Amino acid sequence: MYGNEYASRPVVLTYRVRLISRDAYQQDKESL
Repeated sequence: MYGNEYASRPVVLTYRVRLISRDAYQQDKESL
C-alpha cells in the first residue's frame, strides 16, 4: 500500500502542475 502511494505521487504532482500552468496560461491570455 505504501509503495502504491509512492508510485502515484509523481502523477499527482504532474497533474497539479499542469492545472496550475493551464490556469496561469488562461490568466495570461485574459490580461493581454
